[in-house]
Amino acid sequence: MQDGWGGTGDYNADIISGFDVFTGVITVFTSDEAVYDKTSHTFTVTVTSTTSNPVSTVSDTFDLEIKSQCWDVVLTAPSFISTSETFELFATQSIEFNEAVDTTLSGSCGAFTYVLYNVADDSQVDPATYSINTADPTTPIIEATPDVRATWIKTHNFYIVATYDSYESVNSSNNLQLEITEPCLTAVISDTVVFSKMTASVKGPTVEQTFLTHKDSKSVLYSTPFGDGTETDICGPRRYQILFTPTLNPDTVITQFVVVDANTMKLTLQTDTFTHAGTYAVQVTVDLQDYSITPKTEALFEVVIDECVPTISPGAVPTPPNYSVLDAAQTISLQAYTQSPGCDYSFSYSAKWIDGVEKDLPDYIVFNSGLEPPTFTVSTSTQTDAGTYTVKVTADLDDKYATSNTDIQFDIVILSSCSSNTISLDAGIGNHLYYIGSGAFDWSVIFTESQPGCQVNYQLTQTGMTAGNFDTTLFTLTTDAVD
Repeated sequence: MQDGWGGTGDYNADIISGFDVFTGVITVFTSDEAVYDKTSHTFTVTVTSTTSNPVSTVSDTFDLEIKSQCWDVVLTAPSFISTSETFELFATQSIEFNEAVDTTLSGSCGAFTYVLYNVADDSQVDPATYSINTADPTTPIIEATPDVRATWIKTHNFYIVATYDSYESVNSSNNLQLEITEPCLTAVISDTVVFSKMTASVKGPTVEQTFLTHKDSKSVLYSTPFGDGTETDICGPRRYQILFTPTLNPDTVITQFVVVDANTMKLTLQTDTFTHAGTYAVQVTVDLQDYSITPKTEALFEVVIDECVPTISPGAVPTPPNYSVLDAAQTISLQAYTQSPGCDYSFSYSAKWIDGVEKDLPDYIVFNSGLEPPTFTVSTSTQTDAGTYTVKVTADLDDKYATSNTDIQFDIVILSSCSSNTISLDAGIGNHLYYIGSGAFDWSVIFTESQPGCQVNYQLTQTGMTAGNFDTTLFTLTTDAVD
């Protein structure tokens, strides 16, 4: 009899395949793992003496536990073929290990599941990075391509746990020491750049030469799958340096005027120092800024610095309008001077008055040499300053040759304003009484000119005189101008 059994008969015939009522032999058999795996059943066997009086009976109750043998198999642990491996970051890792072995049932319990763990804390190794390929179950492989420096560049210790997919049988492997290294420490600069001869002049314009970023072997290998595809990015920025051998001026520090810029990928050549003139054999070396590798030295190229000798060209010669005495100050602007080639020297200017010989400018013609371009200022209230003034302008450069141009000359014309002068009487002499012998008296008229400083003439006439304008025994006339 089976306790709890509610089916037909005294017991479940799917479990008890046979029971001999004459011998009491119980036969147990089932292949239905889906229904009966890990189940427990209670049975009672009763033996009765059919001839005794009274009837004699004895019973035995027992439990039957049913489960798959796979729950109790003994496994031989998977084992690493090599217990020490070294890979560089970004490299594809393929690590073989020996499969786990079912020593009792010879693999009839299904496929194994493998999980990789860290020895340090028994945490599972990131399965998104480290996967286990069991396509060939006899040769399982750990596959990985780690790509995060901060996470993976160090020494790791792993172990593998093997289990059947559906059972609790567990066994772990021996340890694997896995070192992941920085690939850029063994990078090699792989490109070659040929630099061209560069020629510049002292104080001349900057000469530039653009070049492409040197590739390195590790970026070439890993840039497309893990970087930006430029084949220059995995190992960070390049460092460029200048080496040189001067054939002139051996004490010159060439990096004062030859500069290599890794940000713009340019070589620039410019100097304002005359002692830098010369010819130089120059090389560019390139390595990695963040990693110590053997620098690559490119082929020599020539740098020539000559002495910039420009020609000065003035602007158009001005033709200033005439200036009249007493007018507001007049400014005469010159056009800008230029130098060719553009040597970046500074101009200085001077001006002279050509009056048979060179003279300093008069006070009423001022040359503003500090302006760029310079100007003249003309201003006077003195009628006698009227005239034509020929001025000469000289421009000089601050180069060592004291280069000066062909001077320009032009006329500044100052006109007198007396042609429009008018005189107004302010106070007359009036009538006077003179006593004979009382001494000499001075009388004068007071007048105002619209254009002060102009020449005036005086005339005295005496009414009734026929021999002259006035009686000279009585009068004298002084003709000094009165402002």
